[in-house]
Amino acid sequence: MKPLNELNDEYELNERKIYGVTLSDTYSLDSYLSRVIGNGLVLLSENFTGVPVVFSDDPIELISQKWKNELRQYGEIFIKYSLRDQYISEIHDSINWPSESDHEWFEDDDEDFSVMKFPDPETEYGSAWEEYTKKTEEFQITLDKELNQALKWFSKYFQSLWD
Repeated sequence: MKPLNELNDEYELNERKIYGVTLSDTYSLDSYLSRVIGNGLVLLSENFTGVPVVFSDDPIELISQKWKNELRQYGEIFIKYSLRDQYISEIHDSINWPSESDHEWFEDDDEDFSVMKFPDPETEYGSAWEEYTKKTEEFQITLDKELNQALKWFSKYFQSLWD
């Protein structure tokens, strides 16, 4: 979701005003909705007055604090999902990849310049590729579990999301 000051033109501004979303937001609607929901839950955790109806013997202060913590916890999961590409880029950047000087260069007989031979990631990057794949898969599995938990929570308390 682009902030209002970054929308490309008046048309996108009008789309946002009328529909609450622009066509460019729909290119990755899951990320857009996750960002909106996550930021909304975090904001609600900081500025709320109401809690869902809970039948409990706990004092209202404990119930309120638990609700506030859950709003923030699940809001942060939605935000993390919306930023998953950045997390994967950070994983990529943390790997000790072979340098470009380790790649082979060859002369192309049909051209007047040298080109780099693109390596097969699994064979030429070896352990770096394995490490990247492993860390990325672990991140995705953990994120999927967290997101499923957050979606269940969101579904359960959807009608209680008010201030």
